[in-house]
Amino acid sequence: RLFGDNSKFFVAIFYILALIFLIIARYSREPGILTPLLSAVPAIHLFCQLREWDMNDPQSCLKIFKSNQVYGGLALLALSI
Repeated sequence: RLFGDNSKFFVAIFYILALIFLIIARYSREPGILTPLLSAVPAIHLFCQLREWDMNDPQSCLKIFKSNQVYGGLALLALSI
């Protein structure tokens, strides 16, 4: 609601920032090739969220909001491996 018709753009920016922070956290713990590979799974999930989200449909908004639990689990998994 805050960003109106530009909501998808701003949500994409916030998703990118979240992924950047995830990569930084993972890389600071253990630099290596696993960092981008493990970060790709949550990134794909966020990309699919943006692609499927119809911001004019309340049911779609609720579905995407609830699927953020999955992102949290994927991010936690990426950080813990």
